Amino acid sequence: MRCYFYRGGHITAVVELNKADGDDGCIRCAQNLFEAHADGLPPEGFEVWDEARLVFQFPLEAQAAQ
Repeated sequence: MRCYFYRGGHITAVVELNKADGDDGCIRCAQNLFEAHADGLPPEGFEVWDEARLVFQFPLEAQAAQ
């Protein structure tokens, strides 16, 4: 699985996640990385993908549209 961090609609970083941790474990790992990101401009959000399957998105689409 991969975590994509983005800012301004552009991917700023990609992190490989351990697929063996399952969806929930990868989401928790991505959230921890997102919260700990302190170098340069922090990302605005992130997505966790398992190949072509979107597993999780933060902020959620509905939140981002507000």
